[in-house]
Amino acid sequence: MKTVYELAFHLNPDLEETQVQQLYQTIENYVTSAGGIVSFKKEPEKTRLSYPVKHKQQSYFGYIHFNLESKEELANIDEQV
Repeated sequence: MKTVYELAFHLNPDLEETQVQQLYQTIENYVTSAGGIVSFKKEPEKTRLSYPVKHKQQSYFGYIHFNLESKEELANIDEQV
């Protein structure tokens, strides 16, 4: 049985837009190379944080919803990200 997962992430707001897209693509590649099937994704966009993280008031925030067959595949993703 496939389980639906969500991988949400924050990226440094000081990154260039091309770097953000490259990192986002890398994260998505980790999911798909581990056998994940992406069902929905929200590309990272700059957002204001509720409280500072490492002295930053903003971050790029995005997420990916995906399906996996087994928890072992999830461990592979967790090791990569």
